[in-house]
Amino acid sequence: MGDNGGLDILANVANHYPERPQAMQNTVRIIIFATLCPIAALAAWPPLTPPLEMWHNLTMDAQKVGYLSFTITEASEGRLSTVIDTKMQIKRLGHRVDIANTMHFMETRDGKPISVSYDEKMAVQENHTLGTVVGDSLILEFDGLESKGRQAIHLDGKTLVFPLQAERLLAQAVNQGDSLISFWSFLPEMGTIDRFEQRIIGVEDMTVAGRRYQALRTVTTFANVPLPPSTEWRDMQTGHLIQSRMDVMGLRQETEAVDRAIALEPPIEFAMDFIFDTLVPSARILPHPRDVDELIIRVTATGEGAPAAVFSRLEHAPTQSVSVADSSARLLIRRAPEPSPTYSLPFEGPGLEDERSASVLIQSGDPELAALARNVTGTERNPLITARALNDWVFNGMTKRGFSVGFASALEAFRRREGDCTEHSLLLSALCRSVGIPARVVSGLIYFRGAFGYHMWTEVYLGDSLWYGLDPAFGLASIDASHIKISSTAMAGSSTGAAFLPLLDVMGRIRLTVQSYRAGDEEFASPKPLVYLEGQRVRSPEYRLQFEMPKGWHGTPPAELPGNLLQMAYPEAPNDLAQLSIRADVVGYDFSLQGSVLAIARHAGGLDKEKAVQVEGRRGVRLDFVSPDDGLTRSSLLLLDGETYYAFTVENAGERGSTILQNLMATIRFGRNS
Repeated sequence: MGDNGGLDILANVANHYPERPQAMQNTVRIIIFATLCPIAALAAWPPLTPPLEMWHNLTMDAQKVGYLSFTITEASEGRLSTVIDTKMQIKRLGHRVDIANTMHFMETRDGKPISVSYDEKMAVQENHTLGTVVGDSLILEFDGLESKGRQAIHLDGKTLVFPLQAERLLAQAVNQGDSLISFWSFLPEMGTIDRFEQRIIGVEDMTVAGRRYQALRTVTTFANVPLPPSTEWRDMQTGHLIQSRMDVMGLRQETEAVDRAIALEPPIEFAMDFIFDTLVPSARILPHPRDVDELIIRVTATGEGAPAAVFSRLEHAPTQSVSVADSSARLLIRRAPEPSPTYSLPFEGPGLEDERSASVLIQSGDPELAALARNVTGTERNPLITARALNDWVFNGMTKRGFSVGFASALEAFRRREGDCTEHSLLLSALCRSVGIPARVVSGLIYFRGAFGYHMWTEVYLGDSLWYGLDPAFGLASIDASHIKISSTAMAGSSTGAAFLPLLDVMGRIRLTVQSYRAGDEEFASPKPLVYLEGQRVRSPEYRLQFEMPKGWHGTPPAELPGNLLQMAYPEAPNDLAQLSIRADVVGYDFSLQGSVLAIARHAGGLDKEKAVQVEGRRGVRLDFVSPDDGLTRSSLLLLDGETYYAFTVENAGERGSTILQNLMATIRFGRNS
């Protein structure tokens, strides 16, 4: 087995490798987080001879987030046990999430697989999976907080390889001068088997955690699961794994061997956030993204790997089409037209078994969920009207939106009434299936607050091969064109990780440049939102805002305004040094109006005036303060309209400033006719 062309390169490897191997093949650990969706990959090569315990630090971009421990013991009846424990802390939109996972492999001394178990705890979510090899099948049993299930993976003659046997194959390859081994193994987090291919690179001198090693380097790839390659180094003297590395979502994830006491040291406050740090920034502002009906984006593939893998994930007819040119592509997204369902409830056509059936994560057969769905929809037989009613209920019924839950099932989300987009989409899918509407979960991106963030929503089947999107997290009865679909899944198994695997082809590998968009009959193709100066009136059809400058003041031509300034105006009187500025910003994910007020108050050392106001139904705050930067008095109006934050500020006008601002407030108008 292997590539004979590698014999010369590997001669030195064979000389250094122990005659009796003392290591085991890596078991790649993959941790999938909800939204979606962050991942950590870990590798382990403990010695063959039990008992043994090893410890590793786990880092992401050189910041410690947790640890791993590897324990090998001899169980009863000549069986060998390998346990891999992972503990880590991450953040999701500022919320700390604790994750604990345990994988337990059992195999015979001669390498026959017996069983594998996987226990996962993420925030409040707990899942247990037990896999048992029975004949030519791997029988999986799932047990969650509110869910149970069973599944058989038919091996079709494939021989499953667990860690200790995989190590023997590697040792044999090294000693025979082979450079490549290949075998099938089970990925518990994915709920699937895959073919592992491991290439032996050579021997290197390296320092890990202050210790010098002569290390064997290998690179592991996966035949079907879209994970990037994992590189591992292990000590040639002991066979112990000393370091592993995988680049995922633009993050470098590493493990390195350390003493137990060091591994157990808690992480310093983790600076990375798996929501913030996976956002795809957009230089072009979309002031009202939920109203976008058509969007054209230039997609640029970055990093390693073939661009085709990225672009192929974005082709979803009829609403998304891709035109490829080298390492970039033109992505056209259109809002789906209002559909006409072709059946009455319940759907009784052929196929779509997974999208119609209950699963471990989508418990559509649960009596509580079924009763709720019947109560919401009554006797309605139109699947679109029914799905939209259920979508409204999920949006309003999930009373606590947050990122601290993890990945809860539909029933857990219903009972807790808490979660993010993952819980919303699973719950809506369950409710739709319970009344006979096939439903599936979609993973992709959404433009929100100035960037494209990873997101999940729901598609329902309306007949004649038509799937139609609803977004329960935003309460959307149709999917606007700022949603970018990447994949869809029926979530038929128990694996949360499987839903996020297609995202790995895209995360950390794309740049998005908005070229133009259409909202209704209006098309916008300028590099930034258009602003018009018409005498004393300032008007922006994109922001849907207009206002009038003070009498006797003159404005600045919009083409001369930098960045996010809508206007800079000055009195015509030559000795009057007052000025008026109007700025528009996209609010951040962690924005709050009161937070902005507090920040200004801290900077100014206090406020002379603070008053809550309403302008055209929009919330705002009126402030008077003295800037410590120049000692000048400022009167400001902070105003929030959807995802846009406006700051109207009069400077250096003395006591007139408050009156000038009050008069300007009376001229502000919002709406499509602005």
